[in-house]
This record gives sequence, structure tokens and C-alpha cells, in this order.
Amino acid sequence: MIPEVKYPCKLSIAKNILNDLIEENKRDGKENFIIDIDKQAVGAIGLTKIIKGHKAEIWSWLGEKYRRKEIITKAHKLISDYAFKKYKLKRIYGNLLTKNIGSAKMLEKSGFKKEALLKKNAKINGKFYDEFIYAKLK
Repeated sequence: MIPEVKYPCKLSIAKNILNDLIEENKRDGKENFIIDIDKQAVGAIGLTKIIKGHKAEIWSWLGEKYRRKEIITKAHKLISDYAFKKYKLKRIYGNLLTKNIGSAKMLEKSGFKKEALLKKNAKINGKFYDEFIYAKLK
């Protein structure tokens, strides 16, 4: 899964991330996509923990310059529709930090519903954070 990326990031970091995503696509249970605008990679979205006929986890990242323009909302809708059809899923879910209000709104616009609060579920730089889990059901 892609780490939290500062924007703008160094070209070498971006290339490493893209190469990692390509390599992950070769493994079962993962499928990643680059978000391309005018032939520039501006973000990424993907599925992990894919269990055909059941569920998958969705994740995304978008460069700061491209946020709040409905780009990632559309990407979530497209990938969700694609995943439900291709893998015959019943559920797509994703976690996000409770302080990430923008992503929560985006998921809701994409048809996801908040299901639960996960206490101290994420550990970042030695500190624990609460997360919400959102899901979209078929």
C-alpha cells in the first residue's frame, strides 16, 4: 500500500512508488492504478486483500494540487464498479484516520458508508491513531 506522500515529492520517490505499484500488480490479491492527468501521474488508487466473491480493501492517494476537484471521488466510483464486476465482490472497504475529514466526505460521495470506529488502529511514527472504517456493499 502506498505510504502518506508529501506533495510535491521528489522525482526519485515518485518513481520508486510507481515501480512498487507495478510490482504489486504481479502478486495475487492486489491491483493498482495510476491516476493520470495530461500524461502526468497525479495519484494512485488500488485494491488489496482481494478475496474473489467476497471483499477487497480500497486505498487511494492524490497529489495536493488535484484535490477537491472530484477526481478521486470519480476514481473511487470507477474502481468500485470495476471491482464489483470483475471480482464479484459483496463488499469494498477502506480505513482512514478520524482526523481525515476530506477523505471521509469523498468516500461518502462515492457511495461508502461509515461502519465503525477502530480505536488505536493505526500506528504512525510510534504514535497510535483512531480510524474509521467505511464500506460499500453490493
